[in-house]
Amino acid sequence: MEEFILFINDIDTNPTLVKELNMITLDPTHHKLLITYAWVGPNGIGDQETREEPIDIMSLSELHDYLNDSFDHILTIEDMLLNERLITYYISLENQSFIKEIDDLYCELLWRLWRKKDRNEEENVDLAITYQEYGHFLEKVDLSRSIDPYLREKTILEEVAINNPNEDNKRNVLVGLEDVIRVYEKLGDDFEKEALNYTLALFKQYEDCHLENNYEKAHIAEKIGLHYASIDTIEDLDNIDSDDQRIELSLYYHNIEKDIFKMLLDEDPSLDNKYNYGISLRQMGNRYEQLGDQDSLKQASLLYDEAYELFSELYKKDPNYRESYIIASEQKGNIAFLREKYKDALYYYEEVYQLEKEDALSNSDDDLFSVAIILKKLGKVNEKLHKIDQALAYYKESLSLNLDIEKRTDIYVRKAEVGIAYMNIGWVYMNKSEYNLAKEYFEKDLAIREKLHDEYQSVSSHYSLSLAYRHMGYVLEELDEKQSLDYFRKCFDISAYYEKKHSHEGERHYLAVSTHDLAYDLMRLGYLEEAKFYYEKVLYYLEHYKEKRKHEYVLNKEEISDEYHQLMALLKGKEKEK
Repeated sequence: MEEFILFINDIDTNPTLVKELNMITLDPTHHKLLITYAWVGPNGIGDQETREEPIDIMSLSELHDYLNDSFDHILTIEDMLLNERLITYYISLENQSFIKEIDDLYCELLWRLWRKKDRNEEENVDLAITYQEYGHFLEKVDLSRSIDPYLREKTILEEVAINNPNEDNKRNVLVGLEDVIRVYEKLGDDFEKEALNYTLALFKQYEDCHLENNYEKAHIAEKIGLHYASIDTIEDLDNIDSDDQRIELSLYYHNIEKDIFKMLLDEDPSLDNKYNYGISLRQMGNRYEQLGDQDSLKQASLLYDEAYELFSELYKKDPNYRESYIIASEQKGNIAFLREKYKDALYYYEEVYQLEKEDALSNSDDDLFSVAIILKKLGKVNEKLHKIDQALAYYKESLSLNLDIEKRTDIYVRKAEVGIAYMNIGWVYMNKSEYNLAKEYFEKDLAIREKLHDEYQSVSSHYSLSLAYRHMGYVLEELDEKQSLDYFRKCFDISAYYEKKHSHEGERHYLAVSTHDLAYDLMRLGYLEEAKFYYEKVLYYLEHYKEKRKHEYVLNKEEISDEYHQLMALLKGKEKEK
C-alpha cells in the first residue's frame, strides 16, 4: 500500500523565518511516519526536511492519541474518520477489533452531529458527507448495512436541495443517489426493484439539473434499460402486468441511450464513440430479441447488422475490439437461427468458431468454454440443416471440452453445460430412433442435473431438472415403458410451481407443454379420465392465450384437438362396454 497523508498544515507566510510542521505521512508498508518540516518566512515556504519515525500497529484511537500527544492536538477523530485512505488501511489489516472500534466511532460522531439543533446548510452537507464516509466504510466490511447511511446521505442532500435549489445542491443529490444505487446493485437480484427505482430517480434528477446529453446520462439510461430487461414483472413492478410492457420500457430507455451516443458520434467519430454507439445498438437488438415475435426479430436483425458493421470497422483498426467483433458475429448467427435462416447462421457461427479457436490457444477456461458454446451452436444449426453426423461430431466435441472444464470450476452455468451436451447428443439419437442410446445420454444428463440441483437449489437448477425429467419421459414413452409417467408428473409439478409464481408467457407455455406431455402419456397408458382433465387444460390455454414468441417446444392446436377427439372416442367406447 502506498504512503498517504495524515495531516497537512495550511502554511502561508511568517514575518520571521521559523521552522514549522508541514506534513505527516503514513508509510503503511514499513510502519513508519514521515514527518516533514518546512522553513517559513515572509516569502512563504522554503527548504524542507523529513524525518522518519517507526510506529507500532495500533488502533485508530491509539493513533489519534499518539499524534495529538506528539504534535499538540493537530487532528480530531472526525478528521481521521473522513480520511478514506486511512480507513482503507485499517480495513486492510483485517483486525476485527480495529474495525469494530471504527464502526463505533462513526456512530458516535454521527449521533453528535445529528443531535445538533438548527443546523445550517453547510452543517447539513457536512453531515451528509459523514454519512457517505460511513457508507464507504461499511460497503467494504458489511455491505448490507451500508445502505442505511447512504439513504440518510441522500435524504439530507435532497432536503438541502429543496430548501435551496441551486445547481450545486441539485448535483449533490446525484452523488447521494449514485451511492444508494451502487449498493443495491451489489446486493443482487433481491434488490433489483430498489436499484431500478433509484436509477429512475437519478435519471429524473439529471434532467432536473438541466445537464447536457452526455456519456453519464446515456449510461444512466442504459442502466434503466438493463434493469427493465431482467427484473421480475410480477414480483417487482407496479402497474406493469406483462413482460412485453416491461421490455417496451427497456427499449424506451435504450433508445435514449442510442440517440445520445449517435449525437456524440456525429460530433466526434472517434473509436470510443463508435464503440458506445455499437453497444447501444446491441442492447436494443437484445430487447427486440426478447420480445420474440417475427416483427421484433426482424428489427433485432437490422440493429445487429448495423452493430456488426461498426465492430467490423473497429476491429480492423484496433485488435483490442476483437471480443466485441466476436460477440457481434455471434449475435448475427443467433438472430439468423431464430429467423430460421440456417445457412446464414452457419456462416457466422463458423466465423466465430475460427476466432474462438485461436483465442483458446491460451488454454484459459474462459476461452475454452467459449469454444464449447459455439460448438454447441454449430451442432444445433447443422441439425436444422439435416447434417446429422456433423451435428453429432460438434456435440461430442463440445461435451469433451465441457467435461474437461467442469473438473476445474464451481460456476453453475459451466457445470450445467455438461448435462446440456449429454442432452443434445441424446436428442440426435432420439431423432434417429436409436432410443436405447438416447436413454443412455438422457440418464447421464439427469444424473448431472439432479446433483446440481442438490448443490445449488436455484430456480435455474430446478427448471433444468424439469427438462431432464421431460426428456426421460419422452424416451421411455418411445420404449413403451410405464415409468415415463413418473417423469412427466415430476416435470408437470415443477412447471406448475413456477407458472403459479411467475405467470409470464414463457412459464405459461412451458406448463402447457408439460400438461400436454402428461395428458398424452396418461391416454397412452389407459388413464382416460385423468387424461381428459389435462387435455382440457391444454385446450383452454390454446384457446385463451395468443403466443407471440417462438418457443422451442411447439404446441400444435390441430394435432392436440385430434388427440382429444381420439380420447373422447375411447371414453365413449368404454362407456358402451359398461
